Amino acid sequence: MKKTTKKLVAVLVAMVMMVGCVSVAAFAQWRRGPQGELNADTMVILGDSIPSGYGMHGDAGNAYTLGNQFTFGHGGFVQGTYPQLVADTLGVQNRYNYSRDAFRSVEIRRLIDPEYEAWLEQTENAQEHFISDAIMLIANVGLDERAAMAAEMQQTIRNADIIVLNFGNNDGGTYGFLAPFLKTMYYSFGLGLETAIGALQGQLQMITTMDQFVKVMGGYADFMTEMEIGKQRFFENYDAIVAKVNEMNPNAEIYYMGMYDCFKDLNPQDNDLRKWASDQAWAMDSAINTYVSQQSPWANRVHFVDCHEATMWQTADFLTPMYFVNFLISVHPDVAGHQYMARQLLQAIYNTVHV
Repeated sequence: MKKTTKKLVAVLVAMVMMVGCVSVAAFAQWRRGPQGELNADTMVILGDSIPSGYGMHGDAGNAYTLGNQFTFGHGGFVQGTYPQLVADTLGVQNRYNYSRDAFRSVEIRRLIDPEYEAWLEQTENAQEHFISDAIMLIANVGLDERAAMAAEMQQTIRNADIIVLNFGNNDGGTYGFLAPFLKTMYYSFGLGLETAIGALQGQLQMITTMDQFVKVMGGYADFMTEMEIGKQRFFENYDAIVAKVNEMNPNAEIYYMGMYDCFKDLNPQDNDLRKWASDQAWAMDSAINTYVSQQSPWANRVHFVDCHEATMWQTADFLTPMYFVNFLISVHPDVAGHQYMARQLLQAIYNTVHV
């Protein structure tokens, strides 16, 4: 009897040791194709206008058409974009793209984390809530769509083999540009609207401290200050998003697509203002890249994908009238840029997944 017990214990110990040595990727639904190629069953993209395919709906030789400029991504895998190229290469059958133009880390977090949504609904966070609602509308995500979208996101994340994170661009510079306009809207009617909605929903909380009052009222800040606020908000939200994703799916492989300087390729290269804009953009971008790849408590859980050499659509010289006309598309990857990002992501996948 003792010998039988010892053998059973030995087998159990061996099994535990084997499980401890197996990569978490082994539990995901990876497989090999007929030619030995790596395949995956389910892929989820959480991001902004880059993975949503903005700027990729037109002629590869002429991106600056009205049709292309006014076509916004809404959950598809646009032909020629890196999500489409990677999903096709891996033979992904179940593919979900929750990227939307203008999305920040705030909008992504509130869709996957009900506790964060509840936090935003507190009266003292009225300004944050209003600004995020406005960005949701800019992204063409209406009130009637959010609940269904959030439920689907949370379910598909649980089933995913690959989860790609591609956001941060709008947390800094874009938010810095939009903040004065969105705050003006908030002071014009948003504060009263948020209060009225809170009262109707039975969620209105009375302001009892000066700190709460100051937070509700908020205030205007210069562009650089707003960028810094956005960067710090990204750090907090990024960690919370990864923590939530990991909670829902501890076995998925998670990849973060790194930031690039959207002013680096503009002409004339020796223009002092271009250099300044490039320096400021790269300071923001490199801070996010460094945080994700080295400083975040989730740095060893998320695979960082370097994308700093992504190319963008060629446009008119910096600060000329046509530059501003073309600005929105010109800061997004062109066809070659998406191909480069696809190669970078595929290489990261091949380096980290073993089946």
